Amino acid sequence: MSAPTRSDLRPGRWEVVVAQSRASFTTRDVLHRPVTGTLPLRSATVEIGPDGSPSSVVAALELAGVDTGNVRRDRDLRGRRFFDVQEHPVLRFRGGPAVTTPEGWTLEGSLGLGSTTCQVALDVVRTGPTSVRATTTLDRRELGLTAPRLLVGAQVTVQLEVELEAPPY
Repeated sequence: MSAPTRSDLRPGRWEVVVAQSRASFTTRDVLHRPVTGTLPLRSATVEIGPDGSPSSVVAALELAGVDTGNVRRDRDLRGRRFFDVQEHPVLRFRGGPAVTTPEGWTLEGSLGLGSTTCQVALDVVRTGPTSVRATTTLDRRELGLTAPRLLVGAQVTVQLEVELEAPPY
């Protein structure tokens, strides 16, 4: 079986299958050790244009569900010094259109937490007939997450493994 091509996605609005998709992140702690975690995907849609590439993407991650495997750290991440999930329960992404690359696509867009936004570029590759992996690295301070650098690294890599459901036609 040959690998899926970038252009064989049919045009239309594809829904992300939330139960079969995941978002993860990696940063560094005070001792420069990797800290990894996951965030539940609340919702996402991908518009596929006539050329078979994404023309727009809208996604939302549920910040209250942050899970690093450390209860105290997770409580701190949900608190006012970091995500402040009482005020900002969702991390939003809105982007497109995609630019074709040799590996897949680059999708530039806006990542938003409350009223603060920053520009990011997602590197997107097909991993199966209806699945993709999107990766970006950002400086958390651009989203207003200003905890002392001594406590947590500034650079955060976010990766989404997404299963798409084709439009119903």
